[in-house]
Amino acid sequence: MTNRLANSSSLYLRKHAENPVDRWPWCEEALTTAQRENRPIFLSIGGSSCHWCTVMEGEAFFDEAIALVCQGLKCLSAATSKAVLDQQLDDSQF
Repeated sequence: MTNRLANSSSLYLRKHAENPVDRWPWCEEALTTAQRENRPIFLSIGGSSCHWCTVMEGEAFFDEAIALVCQGLKCLSAATSKAVLDQQLDDSQF
């Protein structure tokens, strides 16, 4: 299942494109959607060169059981929008 991160210019965001959790890139559309739906944003910040970000991506975000929990819990699915931000991007790439 590919999510909306697949076409990102960020390597880190593209690494999350096959995650079973439906994610947004950090963008105006994500903010507008969260505001319109009155949802807080569950934000994950990381980078492709960060060791622990890579560990989390492999051990948590790519795990089907954890994805089911994230998608199934009201606190992380119906009540939140999920976004990813690449800490290595500069402001010109937003």
